[in-house]
Amino acid sequence: MLRKTSWAAQAMALLLACVYPALEASASSFIASPITFDLTSSKPMSILRLTNKGDSDLRLQVHAVKWSTDGHIETQVNTDEVILNPPIFTIKPGQQQFLRFGLRSVTQTAKEQSYRLIVDEIPDGTTAGGELGLRTVLRVSIPVFINPVQKNVHVTWHLVHKGQRYILVADNSGDTHIKINGFVIADDKGTPIVTDNDPTYVLPEQRKEWPLVTSGSLGRVTLKILTPVGQSDEVLDAEPE
Repeated sequence: MLRKTSWAAQAMALLLACVYPALEASASSFIASPITFDLTSSKPMSILRLTNKGDSDLRLQVHAVKWSTDGHIETQVNTDEVILNPPIFTIKPGQQQFLRFGLRSVTQTAKEQSYRLIVDEIPDGTTAGGELGLRTVLRVSIPVFINPVQKNVHVTWHLVHKGQRYILVADNSGDTHIKINGFVIADDKGTPIVTDNDPTYVLPEQRKEWPLVTSGSLGRVTLKILTPVGQSDEVLDAEPE
């Protein structure tokens, strides 16, 4: 007996194929692995592997930033709270460099702390340590999370009706982040209305908003959320702002 597959299920299957987590971040001339780190007070250090997949020498510079967001815009502020060794180096074609990094001060916290390692390629003729925003060629940004004493993820979802627009909102009241690999919003007949396959993070005690592009009004919808641990569903009704 043939079984019919709903449009929403087909859309989620396509989404899975598009955003299934990769094991490494790739730029046109180098690969960084792994693509995310979880540190703790008992494990405050780790190693990033960088591989030159080009055919010429590759110069890279790495620095750390403190990372937060207000739901709309991400904020990254340079910090010396993360020690990098070495911060500047050259990799021969086909060779690897192991970057050791860790917390300068190890303390237990009740809420997860978020950083990013910014890996910049330095083009020939550029002095390392200069104004990287103007001179670098490629950049890879790698999340680093400092886990709290106990992990507690608690995310609530809302569909907000604001004027003529709809906004999907995720509020994370927990003490650790959640990664959203993508989502599908389907109507009461199971037909997909909105599909988003752009991975993002919702940091602890922060929120994330997605303005939605729709062709009409929304009633009750089903939100299918894809995370690294699987898929979950939420039934939402539009709420006035």
